[in-house]
Amino acid sequence: MNEFWRKLCDTTGTDNYISLFGEPGRPIALIDNYSYTIDGNSLSADITQTAAQTFKIVMDTDSDFVCTFLSGSARATGGSVILFSPAVLVQITDEASGRTWLNQPAPLPMIAGQGGFPFLLTSPRVVKPRSTLSVRAISAQAQSFSGFYFTFHGSRIYYAN
Repeated sequence: MNEFWRKLCDTTGTDNYISLFGEPGRPIALIDNYSYTIDGNSLSADITQTAAQTFKIVMDTDSDFVCTFLSGSARATGGSVILFSPAVLVQITDEASGRTWLNQPAPLPMIAGQGGFPFLLTSPRVVKPRSTLSVRAISAQAQSFSGFYFTFHGSRIYYAN
């Protein structure tokens, strides 16, 4: 085993992996699994090629959120089946920092998994308290969607002070 893997095993064996993403110097009081979900079951307007929908999630004020994986799906207009359709393009923006998570909108299955399997982030993303995540969905084809579901999975870090 090389030095990197030995150190990683030592660190994760004695500390919660998520604690590595906490603010340096701040003692952690609790780490709790958590999810932020968009349930766009009754959209005011369908997601089409000309009409994007934007969904906003406001982070809680008492903790950092460490996002470790994403999942999502859509429902075609007039249908009842949940799809992992590449026709839905998604862009995520952290409005507090102004940073987008992708260089351009990406097909839903490429960033949100498919068939019940989530998309694992290569490195967890830390979202600060009171930040707003904006998720924009648009159709890349003539097909329209009347339902959109998206979940940010991860953990919340509560600090002692």
